[in-house]
This record gives sequence, C-alpha cells and structure tokens, in this order.
Amino acid sequence: MLKKDWKRDIIWGWFHGKCILCLGNASGLHEIIPRSNIPNNWDEWSNRVPLCSVCHDKVQQNPSVWRSKLEQQRDYLMQLYGIDYPLDSSKDTASISKGNGR
Repeated sequence: MLKKDWKRDIIWGWFHGKCILCLGNASGLHEIIPRSNIPNNWDEWSNRVPLCSVCHDKVQQNPSVWRSKLEQQRDYLMQLYGIDYPLDSSKDTASISKGNGR
C-alpha cells in the first residue's frame, strides 16, 4: 500500500533531501504555486520542491518574485541529476495553474 504522500518521498529523493536554492538540508517541500490557487493540481510533480527553512522564509516573503527562480533551479538540478518527470505529469507549472496539469 502506498503512503498518503508518496509523491513527496519521490521528490525528496530526486533532490537528495537538499534545498534546491542553497543545497543545504531541506526542511520540507514548498509548493511553487500555492495549493489555494490550484486546489486540484497542487501536488503535481513540477509544483513541489525541497527548501530549507531559511530559503523557505525568503521565498514566502515574495512568492511571485521567486517563482521563476524556483522553476529554473528545479529544472537545472533535474537535468544535472538526470531526472525526468513521470509520464503522467506536466513539467509546466503555467499549465498547472490554469488547470491543465492532468
């Protein structure tokens, strides 16, 4: 039986439990687009990234400014680590925010 948030464990493993911004130890997963904005697709692979508490606090101060930086750094590290999204997901958080993620 799969755990409730099995995607979390996979995403955590992709980035080796490291913050995608400073590469320190991550404290949790951050939603690039808040779940309140996309309640049906907030848990898409491309919308969640690990951050440490310091970077998370910085991002939370102005999420819209950080969005593209988070997406760029996520994509760079995924390419560096040779990770590809599962077939049933969208890489584009813009399509997720419009409800086209699934």
